Amino acid sequence: MLAAEGGDATRLTLRQLQLLRLAQNLALFVESGLVRNERTSFVSQKELFDAYWHTKRTTPAAAWPAEANQWMPIIETLVREMNEAQVISVRRHGSTHSRPIFST
Repeated sequence: MLAAEGGDATRLTLRQLQLLRLAQNLALFVESGLVRNERTSFVSQKELFDAYWHTKRTTPAAAWPAEANQWMPIIETLVREMNEAQVISVRRHGSTHSRPIFST
């Protein structure tokens, strides 16, 4: 799996390999891009989550630099309204689809 994603398991410590035995941690590792780093220094699941969310925040900003300052306010508004409504998913505005865009 790691090699298929451009990674090298021999560069990881025993502790890192143990963390990556959980599917969620492995997904965070791959989707954050850490798998392709020459020097990967995570030591906890929290650091994997932090790296994942850093990538998720910076990728749209790099793809759409003119809108870079708008992403966090949009996400904050979405999360605040979801919290107030006590929902875990939202539907696409004006969508006739019954499938939520986000769900957990």
